[in-house]
Amino acid sequence: MNTRSKSAAQQTRSLRKRPVEKNEETQAVKIAKVEVEGQFYSVKAAPKSLWQAQRQMNEEIARSSSSNSQNTRKKSLRNKETMKFGNDKYLYTDHNENNDDRMWQNVKNALEARESVFGTDGVNLKLPSEQNMDSLCKAQDFRRWSFLQYSEKGCVLEDTVASDGKEIMRNMLKNSTEEDEKVARDEINKIIADAGSGIILKGSSSRREIKNGNFSVFVNKTQLENLTESAMAGLRFELIDRNIVDKAPFDKKIQTALENLEREEEKLVFQCNNCKRGKCGCKKLDDLLESATAPPYKETHHYTCTPECVCCRPSGSFPAPPKGALEPLIHTKMVKGITLRSRQYFDVGESVTDFFGNVIHDGQMDDNNYAFELYSEVNDRKVFEKMIRNNESKSSRPLSEDYCKNLKELIGHNFSIDPKQKGSIGRFISSSCMGNLVPHVVYKNGINPLNAEIAFTACMPIYPQQELSFFYSCGYIYKNLKDSCLCGELCCIRNMHLFPYIRKDDVIKFYKKLYGRLHEEFKLRVLTKNSVNC
Repeated sequence: MNTRSKSAAQQTRSLRKRPVEKNEETQAVKIAKVEVEGQFYSVKAAPKSLWQAQRQMNEEIARSSSSNSQNTRKKSLRNKETMKFGNDKYLYTDHNENNDDRMWQNVKNALEARESVFGTDGVNLKLPSEQNMDSLCKAQDFRRWSFLQYSEKGCVLEDTVASDGKEIMRNMLKNSTEEDEKVARDEINKIIADAGSGIILKGSSSRREIKNGNFSVFVNKTQLENLTESAMAGLRFELIDRNIVDKAPFDKKIQTALENLEREEEKLVFQCNNCKRGKCGCKKLDDLLESATAPPYKETHHYTCTPECVCCRPSGSFPAPPKGALEPLIHTKMVKGITLRSRQYFDVGESVTDFFGNVIHDGQMDDNNYAFELYSEVNDRKVFEKMIRNNESKSSRPLSEDYCKNLKELIGHNFSIDPKQKGSIGRFISSSCMGNLVPHVVYKNGINPLNAEIAFTACMPIYPQQELSFFYSCGYIYKNLKDSCLCGELCCIRNMHLFPYIRKDDVIKFYKKLYGRLHEEFKLRVLTKNSVNC
């Protein structure tokens, strides 16, 4: 991160605590536009050296969010009523004050928590520049090539996606006319001008909070008349805070292997609870996973201690996302149903949300659009086989012979997380042809696919009111959303006819427009004298 002078840091802090004079407002904007070194887009999680600080920051944010929520809950308990929708009944509370005022108070609290942990460097906000958007432009190129390749071959072949995609684009251009290009340019410019529509989700001053058990979703009252069964379907699930592994539906061999692994894993935790610095059992497993992986797999797969580990590393465990940082709501484009928006600022690489549910075997899969792949024989087996070989070559083996034997029984199968009936709010992350989140697989309590969890980190800066989204897959989007995707991205699959005409400067203009709008609101609400005080 860039460093700033002490006077600039103090100036920023004071701007949030008192009204800003006109000349100071200009200075506030200037300070907020300081860009952090590094790329604007990255699939990597934050470096391990920052994990401890991030955990501390997220705990601070959760405490302040919990305090605000309790005050709000006490106020709203008096107003609870019942509404019927279809055959279901839900409790609801009408909020006639501006809910976004409360959200912006949460933003301020989160910003103060960030500053208390990282210092004033932690509140530098990134805006896209041509210098740090190279990786994002390359990612956009790859996504467009992938869609074009999939449209012709029915699959994505990473080794040839660039050459195939470029060749398809050349042929499209070859068969186009000057009029085609003019029409395409007009359409691209319109998309750029409209950047943020449907991605920036603002709450109205009159909203209804609909509750089912321990889960709530917000809806603008103007949407109530048009609320559909499909939009409300997401309410019918149970909110959980960890994966559920029900072994009963698994075949007998998998059940036996899992039971044996669980017994072995108790010893692994024991090793960690009684370790000395440098000889931590979890550190050995972390090193074992590192030894078997290479980018890009290495960047999205991690081994971590758990909070229960009493060793030299739990403070550096993979950071859990801050509680209360996201809000489920009915999207303004109601056909999208329930989605999530951010209630704070997230930097690139920071944990945003988790994804819990029932862990299911490939034999239990049906036509389930909610299930998320946890372990794939095609993508993960070679890594696990290499880990087992590397383990055998070590004089002090982190994994026992019995553990490896039972692990081999599992790695020939596929496992997914199904949050349809029971899950976390991560199930409401929207599909996007680009996305601002990327999933990470985090192993703990042993290198066991069924012990892994899914965590989403920000691959681009995420501002308050911004919709949370990630790229499901080329296959999913092509089969399900080819003619109906509403992500609003330049590389949206609905814009395939525009792909040959999209230039690097178009991508830069699009994101400058989007993030300019987000930052303008942030500046108004947090850094100027007009900011809310609720």
